[in-house]
Amino acid sequence: MHYSGITNKVAVVTEAAEGIGYAIVSLLLKAGAKVVLNDINKQKAVDAVTELTKDHPKSCSIFSSDAGDVEPINALVDFTLEQYGRLDFTVPNTGITLFGIFWGLHPPRFKK
Repeated sequence: MHYSGITNKVAVVTEAAEGIGYAIVSLLLKAGAKVVLNDINKQKAVDAVTELTKDHPKSCSIFSSDAGDVEPINALVDFTLEQYGRLDFTVPNTGITLFGIFWGLHPPRFKK
């Protein structure tokens, strides 16, 4: 099944270098989305993007950081906006925070 509503959308997926996050990124790319893969382990992220871009060139990029902290999340959003000019949705697959939810940080920043 192919969901056309994802085509040309931009997503951020956290903890995306392996496991469920990797599978989510793979499915989003197959559906035509552009994806910023976020993972705290930079080497695993590089390996994942190297593999994913074989079938989906220029559709996936890396931002390695800890998604459980405010400053890296802000930097992740800025990176995504610089790379793709927009951010349509996120898949907060990981990150334990003490400050609130991912979308609650700066909602106006996501609609550029």
